[in-house]
Amino acid sequence: MLNIFKKITHEPLIHFLLLGGVAYIYFSLHAPQQTQLVKPPIDIEDYELQNFIKQYDINNTTVAFDYLTYKKILLQEAYSLELYKEDKSIQNKLLKQMQIILLNARFKEPTEEQLRSYYQKHIQDYSQINTLDIDVIELPKNSDTKLFETLTHFAHLHPIAKHHKGLTTGEVEERFGRYLALKITALAQGKWSKALPYNGNDALFCITHKAVGEPIPFEEVESIVYANYKDDKLLTFAQKTYKTLQNKYTLPKQP
Repeated sequence: MLNIFKKITHEPLIHFLLLGGVAYIYFSLHAPQQTQLVKPPIDIEDYELQNFIKQYDINNTTVAFDYLTYKKILLQEAYSLELYKEDKSIQNKLLKQMQIILLNARFKEPTEEQLRSYYQKHIQDYSQINTLDIDVIELPKNSDTKLFETLTHFAHLHPIAKHHKGLTTGEVEERFGRYLALKITALAQGKWSKALPYNGNDALFCITHKAVGEPIPFEEVESIVYANYKDDKLLTFAQKTYKTLQNKYTLPKQP
C-alpha cells in the first residue's frame, strides 16, 4: 500500500490535485460564506443505481444511492480543478486522491485533560464487557473492500447487516473465533471495523451496544483512548468537510 501511494504521489497530475485540492477545500471551509443562487445539480439515474447494486452485490438502494452521491460530489470537486477527462483510470485516480484530501485533517495533539474527558465521555469503551450487540456485513466474494470501508464513513449500513444481540465475550469467541473476537471486542461502540477475514472472505463489524461493568483505570487504557480520540477527530473532520461539499449542490431525492 505504501509503495502504491508513493507511486501515485510522484505523478505531476496528483501533485497538482493534492495541493490545489487541499487549498480549495481549506478556503471553502474558512472563507466567509457567500450566498449561492444556483447550486449545480447532482443527478443519479436509475440505471446507475442498478449497475452499482449488480456490480457490488449490495441489495440496498439507499446504500448504493449514498455512495454514488458521495462519488459524484468528490469527482465534481476534482473536475472543478479542470481535471475533467472522462476516462476510467483518471476518474479512479481523482476519486482516490479526493478521498485522501477529505481524510487529510491536521490533527492537534490532545492534552491529558482532553484525553481523560474523552475517556469519561466514552466510558463504555473502557469498561469490563458483560454483553455486546454486534452488526456484521459479510462482503461479497472478491469485492472492493476499500469501497465498503468508505461506505462506513458516509452511508447508513446497519439495514444491510446481520444483527447479533446480547453476546458475552465467550459467545463472541465461539461464534467468530479467537482472532476476530479480539478485534471485535476492541472496537469502540458505534464504529465500524476495517474489512476482516471471515468465513473465507471479508466482513465488517460494528458494536451497536455494550452492556458493561466496572471501568478499567485510565492509566491502563491511555494508548487506546488516544487512538480512539484521534480516529474520532479525523472522521469528524472528514464528515464535516463532506457535508460542506454536499451543501454546494442540489442533491437528488432518495429513491
